[in-house]
Amino acid sequence: MFGFSKSKWCTRKTAFFLTVMIIFLVLTPLASATKIQWLAHPVHFAVTGDGELLKQFQEKTGIEVVPVLYGVDVIMEKAMMEMLSGSSTFDVISLSNTTWRNDLGSDVFLELDSRISEIEDYDDYVPGLIEAFRAADGKLVALPIRSGAAMLHYREDLYNEYGLAVPVTIDEFVSNAQALTKDTTGDGVVDVYGYAFMGKEGSQLIDDFESWLYPHGGAFFDGDKVVVNNEAGVEAAALLTDLLNVYKVVPAGTLSYTSSEVKTAMQEGLAAMTTLWWQYNIDWNKPELSKIAGNARMAKLPQKPDKGLGYGHMGCWAVFIDKNCKEVDAAWEFIKFISSAEAQKYMVARGNGPTRLSSFQSEEFINAVGPEAAQIIADVYAVGKMPSPSPIFPEARETVARELHQAFTGAKTPKQAMDDAASAIQKLIQ
Repeated sequence: MFGFSKSKWCTRKTAFFLTVMIIFLVLTPLASATKIQWLAHPVHFAVTGDGELLKQFQEKTGIEVVPVLYGVDVIMEKAMMEMLSGSSTFDVISLSNTTWRNDLGSDVFLELDSRISEIEDYDDYVPGLIEAFRAADGKLVALPIRSGAAMLHYREDLYNEYGLAVPVTIDEFVSNAQALTKDTTGDGVVDVYGYAFMGKEGSQLIDDFESWLYPHGGAFFDGDKVVVNNEAGVEAAALLTDLLNVYKVVPAGTLSYTSSEVKTAMQEGLAAMTTLWWQYNIDWNKPELSKIAGNARMAKLPQKPDKGLGYGHMGCWAVFIDKNCKEVDAAWEFIKFISSAEAQKYMVARGNGPTRLSSFQSEEFINAVGPEAAQIIADVYAVGKMPSPSPIFPEARETVARELHQAFTGAKTPKQAMDDAASAIQKLIQ
């Protein structure tokens, strides 16, 4: 009737249905693709190869991870707003051990103990890092993805020029800082300072304070008792105050310095020593980024003889799943992946701090920092401990930072500042 046979009609009908099926098969994965949002720090995104690792994860699982990047303080603000509102804007949230409070447990984050059996190499996590993210109720609520430990960074060329030995004690460190503070051009202006630290009031100042508190044998708490104002705490506060005001071995703008300014001071040759996390040493040895390339070395932090604990500030970032998350299984697959040994090897090659024991022996890690530094870092991790994640710890850090600035400006003595800090923190406990 229409000019073609039944067989031709069947052939065209078959072709039509095949075309529909092909379109359906192609478009269905796109239509049903799972998407999750990850609240994270810009550094976390950078060490994924600026998202390359996230693309690999998507190709493997079909799950798209959308990073939402903010600085440390804003991340905590966003996370707290999320918890208080009960919303599920972010599926996965990155928090550090110094900003997370262990009273924020399985009531706001997904507990992970029931899923741990899915991770065959769970024992490969650095024990001290993963156990730091057990909430007050004893439940695991996060997996670690990035760690750091403060080291003494120093200019090997200047040490050789002035005949200095790597300091083992704190007194030797102070002596070296004085020897390295120089007017190299003879114009009456200091061109190189012996040391640089994060002096701006805030959490990073306390990172540097901890890097001298523990080498003095100190702590914030002894059980429920505040001990930050004991002899070790006062000595650590006095050391930073004297480096600034008495020895004058730090740059003039130190009270506005964060890690960014300290990093720049080192790579531009303005400072000869600092105590940042070991990861910074990698960029300081890159000729395209640094004027001191090839001369940045690291060592264990100097200690007070017979008192020091053998380490300084240590920290770790971990990934939590919001309890209100609508894509729990996808979020779980992602945090398993980003904390896996495979992903960690990829990230340590880009300056990420290992959270897996196997990473310390990996070719990627040794190539990134060098064999000597790799062993130094591993030794520090072997003895280092992270601060207590108690509910008041973030406020305790803020309190000490505020009081330290009172000492820096001369408004209080280091002893008065630490006593006032301890008194204020003790009230938080009560």
